[in-house]
Amino acid sequence: MTEEQAKKLALPFSFDEIEWRVLRVSKKKPVAQVAAYVDSRAIQKRLDEVVGRENWQNEFETVTGADNKSTAHICKLRIYYPERGEWIIKSDGAGCTDVEPIKGGLSNAFKRAASMWSIGRYLYELKDIWADIDEYKCIEQHAYPELERKYNQFLKNREKNGGQTPKQTGQKKQTKQQPAQQTPAASQQPAPNPQQQQVSAPNIPNGRFAGNTPPAPVNTPQSAPGLKKNECKIVDLQVTKGAKSEQTFVVLENCQGKKLEAYIPGTPQLAHGQVICSPKIVTRSHPAVGNYNVIESYNLAA
Repeated sequence: MTEEQAKKLALPFSFDEIEWRVLRVSKKKPVAQVAAYVDSRAIQKRLDEVVGRENWQNEFETVTGADNKSTAHICKLRIYYPERGEWIIKSDGAGCTDVEPIKGGLSNAFKRAASMWSIGRYLYELKDIWADIDEYKCIEQHAYPELERKYNQFLKNREKNGGQTPKQTGQKKQTKQQPAQQTPAASQQPAPNPQQQQVSAPNIPNGRFAGNTPPAPVNTPQSAPGLKKNECKIVDLQVTKGAKSEQTFVVLENCQGKKLEAYIPGTPQLAHGQVICSPKIVTRSHPAVGNYNVIESYNLAA
């Protein structure tokens, strides 16, 4: 691999290739600190384009523990150096995830190994980013334009400083004070069109995840009897064909009568009317279908 190729591997990704995950939720306001990460497919595409499909390979090793929490997956990411006539290996690992433990663990290990090659490593510098969330702790739809603005501004500041994030600037000091005093983006922007917030019937083109995922009430919220604050009832459920595997589309209803569309990887043994507790929901984005929600973990109600 040449020095020019190494620089291309480390180039920033476009906003469309970035996904966001909620890290921690503010106790005072409906906002959360979020983190950006790169999808595995975007990393694979970067490797193909920069070093060539035949010049990189990955190998996984699983260190088995007593259960999923103590099991780890290690990814060895190799890149060929023709001028040296050898493969160079860089490795990193990750634990199992709550949903699809093996697949999730392998994917996270691959992302971390790619960071060892400077692919997406710059995202660790993107800190103190906050966004509006809903009662399901999902990023609100209207927050994404603001996330895009912050992400692009982060890249501009980085470029001005020679590809490095300033260690100490007035802007960074101000950002640290935002969690306690931040005004939700909804009060800084025009109210979104109510028609864009209505939960629609599932639309799954070509078996891909559908958009229209921001949770919104279909009717005036009413208290749903029998549900606790952290519980949701499955009011609609169907198994669909994804690009590589099956997935389960669900509509959840909380104790206030509000509904949320989301997807669960695979085909868990759930039924219409079943109640689940404390679902961990992540909002993801795809250029073809927009934003969608994925339930990474949950507990069954007693």
